[in-house]
Formats: sequence, structure tokens, C-alpha cells
Amino acid sequence: ENTSNYNVGMSYTLTNVNDWGAEWLTEASLGTAKHIKTDFYTPLEPSQTFYGEASLAYDQTQRSLFNPDPDDPLFTYLDAEYSFFSADLAVGWNRQPWSRLSMGLEGQTGSIEIKNVKELQGDATAWGPYARFEHDTLDSSYFPYQGVKWDVKMGYSHVNLDGDGFQASRSEGWNYRLSMVKPWSWDRHSLNLILDGGGSGSEESIPLYIQDLGGLFHLSGFQRYQLSGRYSLFGGLRYIYRVADNDFGALKMPLYLGGSLEQG
Repeated sequence: ENTSNYNVGMSYTLTNVNDWGAEWLTEASLGTAKHIKTDFYTPLEPSQTFYGEASLAYDQTQRSLFNPDPDDPLFTYLDAEYSFFSADLAVGWNRQPWSRLSMGLEGQTGSIEIKNVKELQGDATAWGPYARFEHDTLDSSYFPYQGVKWDVKMGYSHVNLDGDGFQASRSEGWNYRLSMVKPWSWDRHSLNLILDGGGSGSEESIPLYIQDLGGLFHLSGFQRYQLSGRYSLFGGLRYIYRVADNDFGALKMPLYLGGSLEQG
């Protein structure tokens, strides 16, 4: 069985689309997981305190759905392909340049195909409101030594699932997601606490608001999307040591070494 994953991607941002500094982002990633998205962000007044944002996206991912119930003998893993179009419309408040609060409406429509069960495919739709808080004062996204990052999102979703082999269902419930990164540093050393978790209270037979583990610093021993399910919880400690600064004036190429302890 081929378990290799590969992806190549690109993005383009058009800035100053209007007099208030609007931006239009388009990004695409092709390979094992496919992702195409266009996102338009615009301030709603000259001070840029309030803003509006709209996006359209398409995602296709291969996932292994995990059954957490040891008393259920039907399956341990299901190999599934998720293919969905999604849309998002939000308004928000820039509390500070590094902190913002937003409220919006999101929806998605597409299909779920179970690969290792014959003729098991379903169509699904979901929509609902949400609120999100983002705060990021990290000095680096990948090798942070100072600051803290929070991303908290909570929504209420209405989910419809129907198709060949699936029991038709209509459900609703809360969905939520939280992630946090907090570094502590001394000299050239940095110790990062990483927390991440999420879930959904809707009761469709195959989860639509899917959570996943796997990938670098997100349960690194597994490939991305190798562990997926209705709920997830992750915690990790990452150690970073800056070996050399390699400051060439206009070009800086610092060298880091490190490792991590992870549980999910």
C-alpha cells in the first residue's frame, strides 16, 4: 500500500484593492490533499478598526476515520475521501494589530466516500453562525521565542447527510476549536507549549466537522489526516536551540536544532 503524501502550493495576494487597504488572497495546493481558496478582506471604515471578509474554497482530503469505541466491533478505521465546497462571510473588530474578534456565517456542501466499504457514499451540507477570537504576538510562526498565540472558534451547525448506504439524518449542535502556542525562552533556548483540540455536538453517522491529528508537531509520528474523527485533543512540548544566527546583513538564515514530546 502506498502511504506517501505530497503537495505543492502557491499563493498570491493583491493589496490596496480599495482606498481603505483591502486585500484579495488566492491560494492553491495540489497533491494528496487538494485545496483552492479565494479570500477578500476589506476594512469597513478609514481607521480599519472594523472589517468584512468573504471567502470561497474547495477541499479534497483523504482521511482515516478512527472509531474511539472499543466495544464497537464494526471497524477501527475507515478510509474516507472528503470533497467539499465551502463559503464564509464575516464581520470583525480589530481590537489591536495582533488581536481581533469576528462573527460570521459559514456553509459547506459536498460528498463523503468510504473507500473500504463498497457503495458507501453520501452527500452532505452544513451551515451555521460562528464567533472567533484570534490573538497572535509570537515573534515567529515556526521558531517562537516570545509572545503567545490563541485561536478560539465556536459555532452552531445544521447538518444534513444522505446517500447510498448512509442513514439519512438531520442534526444540529455546537462545534468548537481551540489552539494555543506559548513559548518560554532563555539565551538561545526556547520551550514551547502547544495545545490544540476541537469537536462537534451534531450526531450525524459520519462526522462532517472533522478533527484530525498527524503531521509535523501535531502528533509527528503520523502523516497528516492519518487520525481523524469527531473529537481531537493534542498537547506537546517543543524545544528549540538557535545554533547560529547566520546574519549576512540583508539576508538572515539562522540555524535551529530541537525536538518535541507529543501526546494526542
